[in-house]
Amino acid sequence: MAHAVRFYETGGPEVLRYEEVEVGDPGPGQVRLRHVAVGLNYADTYFRNGTYPIPMPNGMGVEASGVVQAIGGERPMALVVCEPGQYLDRKMLEVHLQGFVERGRINKWAIPKQFKFVPEIPKTSVGKINKKLIRESELG
Repeated sequence: MAHAVRFYETGGPEVLRYEEVEVGDPGPGQVRLRHVAVGLNYADTYFRNGTYPIPMPNGMGVEASGVVQAIGGERPMALVVCEPGQYLDRKMLEVHLQGFVERGRINKWAIPKQFKFVPEIPKTSVGKINKKLIRESELG
């Protein structure tokens, strides 16, 4: 069970409560972290004592670092274009990208779950990637 330092009213250190908290699954665009470090700054005392008003109840520590445990929503899809005569499949891509993870160059969460092999990436009239057309072709 996760724990948090929370307060339900403003005041001195005596208003702080160390509590078990339920951490749900992340929603779209969110991640769930296992915190490794949480920064407490002087501003946190201002939140606690009411100098900077915030909604109640609230907690201490607005900065944190940690390890991603879950990602909300879908991972992005990778559109892959092969050169003529080149052979590439999903497994080859996964092995190649895993090498970057092992060397610490990218996070494992950056590897897409879906790969779509296409003859070319759709472009707009000014040469930019046509994201709208890509979305429409995936939904339609």
